[in-house]
Parts: sequence; C-alpha cells; structure tokens
Amino acid sequence: MHGWARAPPLEGGAHPLSTAAVWRGNRVPLGLSEHACVAFKLDAKALTDEILGVLKSHGIDFRANLVGQGYDGASVMSGRHTGVAARIKQEAPFAFYVHCHAHRLNLVLIDVVKSLPDAAQFSLLEKLYIFISGSYVHAKWLDVQKELYPNEQTRELKQLSDTRWACRYDTCKVMKERLHAVVRVLEGLANDCNADRAIDARGLLGQIDARFAMKLVIMTHILGKINQLSNLLQSANLDLVKAVELIETVRANLEEMRSDPASFDALWDEVEKNSAAPGFDTSECRSSRKRKLSTQLQEFVVTDSTGKQSGSTHSDFSVKDSTRINFYPILDHMLTEMTRRFSNEACELMKALQALNPQSAEFLSFEKMSGLILAFRANEEDLSHELHSAKRMLERRYKDLSDNEKPKSLLDFVRILGPYEEAFPEPYRLAKISIVLPVSSALAGSREKLLCSEINQNYTEKYNG
Repeated sequence: MHGWARAPPLEGGAHPLSTAAVWRGNRVPLGLSEHACVAFKLDAKALTDEILGVLKSHGIDFRANLVGQGYDGASVMSGRHTGVAARIKQEAPFAFYVHCHAHRLNLVLIDVVKSLPDAAQFSLLEKLYIFISGSYVHAKWLDVQKELYPNEQTRELKQLSDTRWACRYDTCKVMKERLHAVVRVLEGLANDCNADRAIDARGLLGQIDARFAMKLVIMTHILGKINQLSNLLQSANLDLVKAVELIETVRANLEEMRSDPASFDALWDEVEKNSAAPGFDTSECRSSRKRKLSTQLQEFVVTDSTGKQSGSTHSDFSVKDSTRINFYPILDHMLTEMTRRFSNEACELMKALQALNPQSAEFLSFEKMSGLILAFRANEEDLSHELHSAKRMLERRYKDLSDNEKPKSLLDFVRILGPYEEAFPEPYRLAKISIVLPVSSALAGSREKLLCSEINQNYTEKYNG
C-alpha cells in the first residue's frame, strides 16, 4: 500500500481520503487498487479501519500479500506503537513502512534553513515577489528585463512554498539571476508619484545590498543540491535502489564541498560576479567592527571578555574567509541532518536492495540481503542456492553482450527473471516486492500502475503466449 491523501474537510466534519495499494496475488503477480472515500475521524484507529476496509472491499488478502506502506512522517501515521503503519503491520506482517523520502528531504531542508544566521532573508524574497507582482510594477519589471537582457526570455519571480521547501531554490535562483533588474525597478520607483509605492520601493531597496547578494548566491548553491535530489525522488520512474544511490551521491557531493577548498573558491567567484552587476562591492560585507574595550579596563591586559557573544565577528579575516567560516557549518549541519533522517530501518532495507541492482558491485550477494530476508521472511537456504544459480545463468547469458545491452535497473532484473520464476522463486518474489516499495507517498499510484502493467504483461505472455 502506498499511502493516503487528505483534502480539506467537507461539511459535517467529513474528510475526503484517497488510498493506493499494490499487492501480489496468486494468478496475477501484481495488482493496483486506488480508492477515494470519506472519513469522519482522523485518529490512527479510524484511519487504519478505513484503509483495511478499502482493501477488504476489493477482495485483497492483505494479511499475506500487502508488502509495503508509505506515508509522510505525521505521528498519527508513523507512530512506532500505535500509529497507522504499526497497526497495519500487526495485521499484515509484510507491510513494511517507508517514510516518504521526499518528506524526509523536506525536513532536512527545513532544519538547515533554520540554522542559517539570516533565515529572515526568505521573508524579504516573499515581500519582493508581492511588490513586483502588482500590475503597475509588473509591467515595469518586464520592460527593465527586456532592456537589460534583450536576448533572453523574461523571467517571473517565484512565490515561496510553505510545504515544499525545495521549491525555494527556484525563488532564490530567479532572484539571483535577475537581481540587477530588481534593483533597477526599485530605483525607478523610489521617487514614484504614488507615495505608498515609493515608500515600499525605498524600504525594499534599502535591504538589498552586497551582503544580500552574497547570501543569495550561497543559499541558491546550497538549496540547489537538495532541489536536484528532491526532483529525482519524485520521479515517476524512481525505485528504492535508485533512491539510495541518489542520496549517497548528494551526501558525497556535500562532503566534497566541505573538504575541497576549490569548491568554495568557485562559489566565491560567483558571489563577486553576481554582486558586480547591480553595482555592489563585496568589501562592504566586512564583519562588524570590534567591540570597544570598557574604559574601566583600559589599564589592564584583556585577552578575552566574559560577555563575548557566541558567533565571532571574524573582523580580523577577509570578507571571503569570514564567509567561508560561516559556510562550512551550514554544510556540516546538512550532512548531519541527512545522516539522521536517512539512517533508520527503512534505509537499511534500501541498502539491502543494492543486492538486486544489476549495476551494483554487490549484485546478487546473499550476505547483503539480510534486511530483505528479515523483512519479508525469505527462505534463506533456498535463496542462497537460487542466487548462486541465477548469477551463473546471467553471466553465461550476457557474457558476449556490451555494457549497454546488459540489464541496468531493478525493473530490468524483474523482466529477466519473469520467464524463470519457477526456477528462482525467492529472488523473483523479493525483486517484485522491492520494485513496488514506496519512495514517495506523492507518487502513490502513478509509478505503480506502470510497473504492474509491465510485469503482468510478461506474466500473461508467459502463460498464454
């Protein structure tokens, strides 16, 4: 089962819900059921009863055949002992719960943005969007872009999203690329005949300086790393094997940024380039002046003051070095949050799925499949023999093929094993289960419908062809 969605309440306190379930049957390898219903209570017990009732109404033997469930991280759904996921797993022991990976990533981003010294900068971006979206100002915004960027298409500022924080990358990216135009528009309206509009323009213009431009480039760079992963995690063709590869890739990229000075040097070059267009000077970003020594201590040697604030002003450093000192803790925080958010039981299962990835060095390794064996109660002895035989069969079958012709994904592996299901029942069963385990609850139904269709077509061809 791949989660549920809730819309705003209807009259009388009813809540419309939708569910999507993927299950395996006796004569049909995989099935998909989608259902919309109404619930009058949203506590864990009521939601569990509603979901199980939907499965029963479709005649699905969920106790034996339900192999996965995915939701966001709300406590009512993911509570360890009394949440919906725990209650369903008591009824269906194979219904492994996966916390929506797109939601996990959203939580990482929220925590990282909160750690930024000037998270309030997002409020300024929202105010700029509101101001420039007005019809009178918007016309000038388009005219200024045509003047400054005659060979480029005009761009629109993006509104912030309170739920999908990865979308804030789009907001920062457009603002960074059109900062010169934003400044030009505000300067032109600072003395507008409309007093209210002129005051708003001057107020916004006063907050846009070299420090704002510098932080905008850094935020865009950091959010871009997360946004790329967020988009991929919501791809309709993504499976858990690819998800774990993408997460590890992003983590490796962040670690490289943290350890390689050249990465920050390249970022700083972009900061200076972006600041130059609107006429800003990065030297204006020099840290605040040193605190003056109390006159009562002028006759003493003072090495440090007990009232010194946390977060040194770094006034003895260059602007670039001061920025570097503030930049690295943000990367450290992001790495810590990614490790914390993607390191539980579900992620251990994801790592076990690498043994079913044809491009992994651990492909068909029995030792790496312990997570899958425990979660879905595979017969260890049979699985060990079948994996060994399957590996030898694939080696003989593809020894004369080029790398481009060999299987590259979990779905490719399922297609190959389909005709040999009776010879390799345990690997085929685990591969089918793995391919429909949820990555993101936002994808409930779309990817699974495609996968079920493909696998069932192979099944039909095998028995009726």
